Amino acid sequence: MKILSFNTSGVGTQMSLKSERKTSYLEVPFSKHSETFFPLLENFLHENNVKLSDIDVFGVVVGPGSFTGIRIGLSVVKMFSYVYNKPCVAVNALNVLAYNNNSSNQKVCAVINAGAGLLYYQIFGENKQPLTTERICTFAQFKKIKSKFNDVKIVYYNNEEKKYICDFLDEFLQKLTAKSLEECVYNAVKEKHLTKYQEITPLYIRLSQAEISVLDGDLKVEKATKENLQEIMEIEKTT
Repeated sequence: MKILSFNTSGVGTQMSLKSERKTSYLEVPFSKHSETFFPLLENFLHENNVKLSDIDVFGVVVGPGSFTGIRIGLSVVKMFSYVYNKPCVAVNALNVLAYNNNSSNQKVCAVINAGAGLLYYQIFGENKQPLTTERICTFAQFKKIKSKFNDVKIVYYNNEEKKYICDFLDEFLQKLTAKSLEECVYNAVKEKHLTKYQEITPLYIRLSQAEISVLDGDLKVEKATKENLQEIMEIEKTT
C-alpha cells in the first residue's frame, strides 16, 4: 500500500509517502501554497519514482489553520480521490502535532497559534487518542488552563513566521513535521478511518470579536428567552 499525505494548514508544507519498502518526507518551512504546492509535489513524486495513479490512499490535514492553506489541501485531495477513485484520510493539525511526542502513553496537549491573540488546543491520551474536542481560547485563558496541567506534556506550534510570540509557550515550541504527519495518517489508516472525498470537510474554529470578549471576561452573555423577545418587540413599536 502506498499512502501520500500532505499538510498545507500552516506556514510551511509537509509531505510524506509511505510504502512497504520505505517512507519519504518533504518539508518546506515557509511556502506560498497556491504557487509552490504542485511543483513541490511533482518533484517529490518524481524523486520517489511514483505516479499519482500508484497511490492507494490520500491523506490530508483539514485544519485548524490557514483558511487558504486548508482550502488548497482539501481541493487537491478531493480532486485526486475523485480522479483515481481512491479513499482519503482526514486528520487535524493538532493531532499531527501531538505525534511529535514519542511517548505512546503520555497525555499531550497540542497547541497552535490561531492569530488575533487566540490559540487552538486539544488534549490527547494514550496512543494519541483525543480526550477533548478541538477548542479555541485566548492566551490569557490558556495560561490559566495550563496551570492545572500535572501529567500533560505541551507541544506548541507558532504558525507564524515570527519565531517567538508567547513567553509562557515558547519553551514548548515545535514544528509540524512530515514524520508526524505520516504517523498520524498511517495510524488513521490502520484504524480504518477511511472516507470518501465527498465527506471531507474543513475544520475551521473561529470566534467573533464579541465571543473573544466573552472569553476575556469583558462581556456577559445570557441565553435569550421569550420574554426578552417580547420586550424587544415592544421597544421596536415605540421607536
